[in-house]
Amino acid sequence: MAATGKPLDRVDGRLKVTGAATYAAEWKLPGLVHAALIQAGVGAGRITRIDDALARAQVGVLSVLTFQNAPPLQVSNPQSAANFSQVLLGGPEILYNGQYVGVVVADTLERARHAANLVRFEYAPQKPRIGLANYEAEAFTLPDGKPVTRGSLARGRQSAAHTVRATYEVAPEHHNPMEPHATIASWQSGQLTVYDSSQGVQGNREALAKTFGLPPADVRVICPFVGGAFGSKTMWLHAPIAALAARTVGRPVKLVMRRQEMFNGHGHRAHIKQTMELGATADGTLTLLRHESVNETSMRDEWREETGNISGLLYACANVETSQQVVRLHKMVPTYMRAPGEALGSVALECAMDELAEKVGMDPVEFRLKNDTMVDGSVKKPFSSRALKECLTQGREKFGWAERPATPGTLREGNFLIGYGVASAVYPANYWPSKARLTLLASGQVLVQSSSHDLGTGAYTIFTQVAADALGVPVGQVRVELGDTRLAEGTTAGGSTTTASTGAAILDAGTKLKAQLIALILGHKDNPLAGLTAAEVQADAGRVFAINEPSRGVSYPDVLRLTGQPRAEALGDTGKPQRKDRSYWAFGANFVKVRVDVELGQVRVEKVLGVYGAGRILNPKTARSQMLGSIIWGIGMALHEHTEYDPNNGRVVTRNLADYHIPCCADTPEIEVLFVPETDYDISPIGAKGIGELGVVGQAAAIANAVYNATGKRVREFPITPDKLI
Repeated sequence: MAATGKPLDRVDGRLKVTGAATYAAEWKLPGLVHAALIQAGVGAGRITRIDDALARAQVGVLSVLTFQNAPPLQVSNPQSAANFSQVLLGGPEILYNGQYVGVVVADTLERARHAANLVRFEYAPQKPRIGLANYEAEAFTLPDGKPVTRGSLARGRQSAAHTVRATYEVAPEHHNPMEPHATIASWQSGQLTVYDSSQGVQGNREALAKTFGLPPADVRVICPFVGGAFGSKTMWLHAPIAALAARTVGRPVKLVMRRQEMFNGHGHRAHIKQTMELGATADGTLTLLRHESVNETSMRDEWREETGNISGLLYACANVETSQQVVRLHKMVPTYMRAPGEALGSVALECAMDELAEKVGMDPVEFRLKNDTMVDGSVKKPFSSRALKECLTQGREKFGWAERPATPGTLREGNFLIGYGVASAVYPANYWPSKARLTLLASGQVLVQSSSHDLGTGAYTIFTQVAADALGVPVGQVRVELGDTRLAEGTTAGGSTTTASTGAAILDAGTKLKAQLIALILGHKDNPLAGLTAAEVQADAGRVFAINEPSRGVSYPDVLRLTGQPRAEALGDTGKPQRKDRSYWAFGANFVKVRVDVELGQVRVEKVLGVYGAGRILNPKTARSQMLGSIIWGIGMALHEHTEYDPNNGRVVTRNLADYHIPCCADTPEIEVLFVPETDYDISPIGAKGIGELGVVGQAAAIANAVYNATGKRVREFPITPDKLI
């Protein structure tokens, strides 16, 4: 019986709930000492003087490093689209409040932090550039932008009977994974070993090797378990700082970021403004789509939110134009955050679609169906598969969309106004190069090894199922090892690619391993399959056997025993790239019911239904869990998350989980997740699409549309807080 497609419990679940899973900060190394970061206290300016004498005099302090005594090491993040590049412990120039300007190493964490507080920095401060609106006039276009332009906007306007032009703004947000970023660095004979909370150990190794002038083979990065990431846990400055500190003191150094430091050290979702212009004929056919975006970036590095990616493909429209610009501010450079680009772009597109549907006089679901398409207009290629129609129609029926009031602000229950909203979801079905090794041991156990990661999304479990089916063995005989650069080079856990890419590599390794077992047994003179050719033999269900006489065969362990092999192994990869004549995306539909307190303006999400066409679902339990997490993340974007900066000094004001609001249990409604049947072998040999980020796309827009249906008030500034409704 196939293991894939079954709701297998997480194979790593017991390790995690019993505390046996080892995270980055939990490795025990002899002679381990501790590091504490020092952050800039101004938002812009220059350091004029550093006094570290008192800190150096403290008991247990081993080193105090600043730009004055640290080597000028250049650090870059190859996994970041931000072209992130900074000097380690850079100075004297200050580019943002919280910039790392020093590190103290001591024999205990308490002594390190105490000494860090004693280092005195004097500054020549400048007024920081804070606030997108204040500098929007200075927005510019990056040279490597990918705007979409087709048709004629003027022609689209002439053909339109109805138009909408509106601006939508989404506040900056910050990653706050349960596990803070952490690094333990150790040097032995000139070689560097780093235990790092990472979603891409191979990229971290590359960056660290480049920073310290080492061959990659002399750097090892280890991270078998990750306590959440979704874009934030690529390589940032704290990892090479820990490595530099360890090299300086000659002992292993642990550096764990405090929750407050998590708001300055690893990027964030950029503050963004988007202007949408849509036009449609009287019957609801789109004639015009213009999507302009401007987002913040840092003073030195560039980050562009690719918000226009989905506007050119989600709906049929002959006349489309998108653009993305950036504004330099004194902030940490933004970065990937769950569904970057698509999550933000969907806010503007899906809210504007709702506004235009009302002007045309069409139901919002019907309006989207009216403009459905099977061709990606951006690249003029058919989609490999597209189940948006099925998601919208099945969701409409299941959710009870017929109960939605056609006139906003008319459905009331006591002190609450009730509203319904819908929005489409879309995310690229990426397929990145990846490798995995399968090893069959003499005991019959199968070892799966790849440097890919499980961010908590269920990869350990999925890979167990894929490997079990690839060899035809029970899942109990499979063990998976991940997150170590000494393993086969797996892909970074990003872009919702891990399952499709590394899963395909496991499948390929299984095919090669079975062929190897067949060759081994047929090449042995005394075997029960003597006289048969490889074409007449099959490897499956833990045995190598004759196709026409299945009882004639030998078990996998006996193949090794008979041939004198201690083990058999094969390295698999993702194989051929996807076809170039197709466009690869996953689709879905979000349905939301809200209730709004008429006196307090408080919005409660009462019910959510997410319906998704996400390829072959390998494990419905872990898949559903992923969609629940995405949906809740979308609720946070719609109603809660907002990073506030002090305009005077650029300091993050909301730098803890008391002030930076995320949805809690009381904010989490009844959520139902459905998957429409869809298997797409053009995407990947295992037929699966990535799902980790799909559910957040369109979720905030669906909530905003439901708020309008409840109250009759369009809120275009996110998060939707009570003050915007009273």
